[in-house]
Amino acid sequence: MSKTIKIALFCIIGLPLIILSALLSVFLFKDANDFKPDIEEQAKLRAGLNLRIEDNLSWSLIPIGLEINTLKILDQNEAPFASADKIVASIDFWSLFKGAPKVETILLDGLKLELVQTSDTDNNWSNILPPKSEVEPESSPSKAEEIQTISEPTESQRSLNFLVESFQLINTNIRFESKPNEINLNINPLNLSLTQITLGETFPLSLSYSLSETKNQINIDSTLKASLFASKDLTKFTLSNLQNSYEVNAPTISKKAINLNLASNIDIDTKAESVDISSLLISLNNLVLEGQAKIRNYNKDLSVNSDIKVPNFSLKALLESLNIALPEMQSKEALEKVSLSSNISLEKNLLQFKGMNISLDKSKWLGEVSHSMDTSASKVRIKGDKINLDDYLPPVSDTQENDVAVEEPEQAQAAQPETDQALLPIETLKALNLDIEFLQDSISIKNIETNKVLVAVIAKDGLLTQTLSGKLFDGSYSSKASINVQNKEPLWSSEQNIKDLNLAQVFKKLNIEALKEYGSIAGLLNLNATTKMSGNQMNTLKKSATSNVDFHIDKGAFEGLSLNALTCKGFALINKEVVDTSTWPQATPFNTLKGSASLKNEILDTRFDLITSGVHADSKGSIDISKNAIDILASLKVIGELGDNACRVNENVTKIGIPVKCQGAFDTPPAELCKLDTSRLGDMAKDLAIEEGKRKANKEINRALDKHLGDKKEAVKSIFNKFLK
Repeated sequence: MSKTIKIALFCIIGLPLIILSALLSVFLFKDANDFKPDIEEQAKLRAGLNLRIEDNLSWSLIPIGLEINTLKILDQNEAPFASADKIVASIDFWSLFKGAPKVETILLDGLKLELVQTSDTDNNWSNILPPKSEVEPESSPSKAEEIQTISEPTESQRSLNFLVESFQLINTNIRFESKPNEINLNINPLNLSLTQITLGETFPLSLSYSLSETKNQINIDSTLKASLFASKDLTKFTLSNLQNSYEVNAPTISKKAINLNLASNIDIDTKAESVDISSLLISLNNLVLEGQAKIRNYNKDLSVNSDIKVPNFSLKALLESLNIALPEMQSKEALEKVSLSSNISLEKNLLQFKGMNISLDKSKWLGEVSHSMDTSASKVRIKGDKINLDDYLPPVSDTQENDVAVEEPEQAQAAQPETDQALLPIETLKALNLDIEFLQDSISIKNIETNKVLVAVIAKDGLLTQTLSGKLFDGSYSSKASINVQNKEPLWSSEQNIKDLNLAQVFKKLNIEALKEYGSIAGLLNLNATTKMSGNQMNTLKKSATSNVDFHIDKGAFEGLSLNALTCKGFALINKEVVDTSTWPQATPFNTLKGSASLKNEILDTRFDLITSGVHADSKGSIDISKNAIDILASLKVIGELGDNACRVNENVTKIGIPVKCQGAFDTPPAELCKLDTSRLGDMAKDLAIEEGKRKANKEINRALDKHLGDKKEAVKSIFNKFLK
């Protein structure tokens, strides 16, 4: 055998055997625990980390590697922070022959991590490493050289490839406790697996964990699977075919499990600071959200552009799947079709929702919303078509109506705020920066429809203004109210206008049984009202309130009250006759009803005039709001036929007004509230009798004078008139 062949055979067979024998001798005769002090020292010198290996280190032959058992990490005060049951690192056998040992797999088993926050500023994780500001003492030249030798890796160390082919975390337990926020979270177990790791190629990633939260009794089980791509320079990453699922059990929220799933494809470029989410699908039971997004400059000058879409789904079914009970509604189709779509963008700290399209059953809204993160200014523009709110209300029943009618006073009383309690959050109102406008073609509730509804709210620099307008019952209404908190005391003001509102249709549509005993009014209402107040407590507002109201109702009628009957009774009494008006219609048609009212010091002064076919009524009086009392005096004058001979009147009687007194509480029925003022009526009857006696005396005197005196009648008549006065 030639020498060349012998050398070749030695290189092929002998050299690997020598190397393998050397490795075996290391594993057999070199105790791995001899490296324990060096590993702990390197962790301290390189990272300032207090590392303790409490159990043995051992070699692994197949695969070649090192196993570290029972490892602990302590904080700077030597208090326990984290621990691991086992760390196993294996090295690729053939990489040893290349002179560049490569760590092939790392397995971390039983990692336990305790994160505890004792106050807003104190926690146990900020003391793991030495403070950055801590200055190391000066070292001697020899010591400095030693540290430099340790800290600067040799060529062989540099050649060690730490990009592992497989990394696994198993049986990981992470606990987080925040005592000031009363949060207690526990993740156990957490398992992470990365296999076939190769830069520039795609490799699988999987993650699973169980999370529990003590206070709210929330338990979450999650799994994640994806294909991960990392460029060789570690600047570009891709998560493709990402599948993430959550099962949430939270008895305080829902008795049923909540299932949430996420699917997506994500590209990240750290150099360009960009994130592209080419597809996003999030499902929550029967709710599905589809979307895509482009994110740019995420470190500075963040820019986002995305589109989201929620196809039609049943909101009722979703709530039922979450074990959220809904009351019965009048429409069986309510909440059965809901959808949403919008473009979402963030540019120069301006968040915008453009092209919003919201559908709810048979209704639709279009609009835009924006919010400036620099100025906190929000702008909303929403326009809707038709919505019938009755569809979403409970079915109407007589029992429910009666129950509400009985309980209403108690509820109203319970809802009254404390008189010395602040009504407005002043500082919050000063900070508001809002511009909201809501337009609705039609809103129906309780069979009442209002059209062309505008609701607008503007708030800036401590001035809040609200506007409401629309069409209702052949007429229109508008209201403008403002609250000014720029000064020490808030200033309240409001203006209301009603034009040609058909009152008959209002009462007919309302059809409230409780109002029928008080009667109703028909006619076209026109009203203007202004109110001003100041203060931030209920008592202060009541005392400072001033208000003025002017109104007139044309071609109307009082239903439930007959002024003709009241007047006829008065004149029948004067005529010393009796009249029965019990069969007369309980209504008072009128040509015009107008009046005014002014409020000051909780006293409402009122005046009004009413003209009917037979009666002219005018009144003047006051309503004491603080005492819930009405005190109004009215006068009824006959301007036409009253409808019965018992209440006949002559020309002189038409000049006399029949007095009516309206006294009582707010809830007194009209028929009991307003009655004839019999005391004043008796005085008027006496005055009328005297006037009638004078009239008859004058008549007889004139007749006698004409007969006996002829032309001298006037001189003698003047003497008699002086005598009769």
